[in-house]
Amino acid sequence: RKYIQRLMPHEVADVEPVLVVLRWFGWLENQQRAASTSTRTSTSGSGGGGSEEEESDRGNNGRQIVTNNAIRQFQKKQREQIETTVAEAHNWESVYSLLTWLGIVSLVPFDLNTIDSSLEEEQQYPQQLQCTTTAGDKVVSETNATAKKKTLVQSILSTSASHLGDYGATREAAAACLASLLSRPDLEHSELEGFVNWSARILYWFRTGHRWEEDAADNNNNNNNNNSDNGTPGQTTSTTSLLLPMPNEPPSIFLVMGILQTLAAIFKTGHRSNLLSTQQKLHGIEVLWEQSILVAEGPAVGGSMILRKLLVKLFARIGCAYLPPRVATWRYQRGKRSLVENLLKGDGDGASDSSAANIESKAKKCDTANNTKSDPINRNDDNLFPIPDQVEDAMDQLLRSLTDSATIVRWSAAKGIGRLAERLPAICADDVLDAILQICSDAERDKAWHGACLALAELARRGLLLPERLVEVVPIVVRAIGYDVRRGQHSVGTHVRDAACYTCWAFARAYAPSVLRPHVKDLSVALVLASLFDREVNCRRAASAAFQESVGRQGADNFKHGIAILTTADYYSLGNRSDAFLNLALDIAKFEEYQTPIIRYLADIKLIHWDIEIRTLASKSLSRVSKLNPCYSASNVLPNLLDQCFHDDLVVRHGSLLGVAESVLALGEENLVQQSEVLNDKTKSLIAELVPSIEKARLYRGRGGETMRSASCRMIECISLACIPLTVKQQVRLNPKV
Repeated sequence: RKYIQRLMPHEVADVEPVLVVLRWFGWLENQQRAASTSTRTSTSGSGGGGSEEEESDRGNNGRQIVTNNAIRQFQKKQREQIETTVAEAHNWESVYSLLTWLGIVSLVPFDLNTIDSSLEEEQQYPQQLQCTTTAGDKVVSETNATAKKKTLVQSILSTSASHLGDYGATREAAAACLASLLSRPDLEHSELEGFVNWSARILYWFRTGHRWEEDAADNNNNNNNNNSDNGTPGQTTSTTSLLLPMPNEPPSIFLVMGILQTLAAIFKTGHRSNLLSTQQKLHGIEVLWEQSILVAEGPAVGGSMILRKLLVKLFARIGCAYLPPRVATWRYQRGKRSLVENLLKGDGDGASDSSAANIESKAKKCDTANNTKSDPINRNDDNLFPIPDQVEDAMDQLLRSLTDSATIVRWSAAKGIGRLAERLPAICADDVLDAILQICSDAERDKAWHGACLALAELARRGLLLPERLVEVVPIVVRAIGYDVRRGQHSVGTHVRDAACYTCWAFARAYAPSVLRPHVKDLSVALVLASLFDREVNCRRAASAAFQESVGRQGADNFKHGIAILTTADYYSLGNRSDAFLNLALDIAKFEEYQTPIIRYLADIKLIHWDIEIRTLASKSLSRVSKLNPCYSASNVLPNLLDQCFHDDLVVRHGSLLGVAESVLALGEENLVQQSEVLNDKTKSLIAELVPSIEKARLYRGRGGETMRSASCRMIECISLACIPLTVKQQVRLNPKV
């Protein structure tokens, strides 16, 4: 339905008849093939005394009769199916509202039997439900047993379960209704056990393609008398088998989604003492856990990111249920935070010096207490306890999901890792952090880097990333802020850079200024560079938001010129890429802390970017910023660019040539070309011979020759405007080039 709605401007009810006709042709072909096969079999088995023409006529007549009957049956079936589908498509809002209302009804804080009208009818008319035999024994007749009405709980269960396989929002409402009903304390002993066993059977059928009942039926019949309460997998109560029967057809992926969504909601709201497997209750949770892992590792979930997300959510919540519900005592706590105090730290008035000093001393005392509390040497060994195997399996599945191809799966896995690590001992949480950092070992796996950044942000938000581990984490986050891996004619890494900015935002909120102070320089420079020169507007704005949060939370003492930078590079001004490269970068480069990093970043990274527009903007920005520090540009940047003009890669050659041209133009506009302390004679000679040398190396030919010719023309123009001294021979060689 979703694909139809996306690709066709029609209602689903208008398009479905076309799909029915297409399915009918395929079904009709199969029926004709089966009829011809059965006719040939019957003819050959009869021993045949007729001619070939008679046998052919009999075969054609048989196929025609079978085809006509099959067509009528198929048309009748499809007509009913279309009518039902159209009715459901038009009434899904009503179904959604009624299921939501049933979920609210199941949350009443008293026994549901008090509002069950079917029980009142049974009490008023008990004689209709019983009959007496000649011996005087009371039995329930078949007619009255079938006529007996379902209770309110049974009706809600059967109604909600019938909508778990829907395609749209009604499935979510049915899952929420079932979860709220089965999470009730008075229903967790019987109905929940049956639902868990039923779910395990559905997952097994979905994974293997055949029923579980065939294998479990023999075991149930043989051990029905001796092992009625031994918790054998596949056993369910009579109530559950009546209310939740196995479907007649193999379960669809939508039914599995509804079941997983219901289980995830149950493990979110239910009490853990009623959800874990014990000798008295919920024997099927172990089988359900096993089937969930097998489904996650099988090929059936590869095409559905929603199914993978629900499995990740279920793993995280079942893993949390096996751990004691507590907040880790070893986690880092920042303590008191005040925006007014941060502003007082950056105030230069003498009246506030004493208050700022008092605030700083209080912060140091608080940080010392927190560091002592989070120090591995001073951690309390009483927090250690054995970790169940299910928690290790859950964490393993979550760590694998950090590298999933879908963003929603990686995000759900990151949140699940944070919830699980919050209940683990400190030594186990350190192992989890090591596993996350190990994911970033391969620079080519962009999805792994994205999931790792999300997980680090979750750990930092919850105080689970201790200050002593920041030395290892911050360099990885700084690399992630500039993550850009070239893939052919494009690159990947936008989602990684955005997640890295979110991680920096979490760092600013989680740690005290004294803890983050050793890493402020690296983080501030990386965020400023990303906010100015990132190709994507969402990444520029994300970096600006992280920098703004850092300035507000960490104070003006840590992030130098933070208010001035935020005033210049705000949310709206960063929306224009050209303005960010040419104007905002020049304003921020006037601060000495960011001047040299901006020049190096433009020369080393942006001039060799895969996008030709970025290379052009980077060369122009380098020309403007170089005027602020021409000596550094001429001595450290220009020689490297001259060497790269003959690189094997076209992108590097083109960007370096543009960088040399714009840098020479900047020196000429400042009248620094004739000053030997800025531009020596050797460099001038290399600049003058650059274009003929490129022609001699035959870099104008082949792929990218037109691009290099345009850059060479710009180089000749900049040489002329900068008044680079040329000999007569050099002038003669450059004139024909133009």
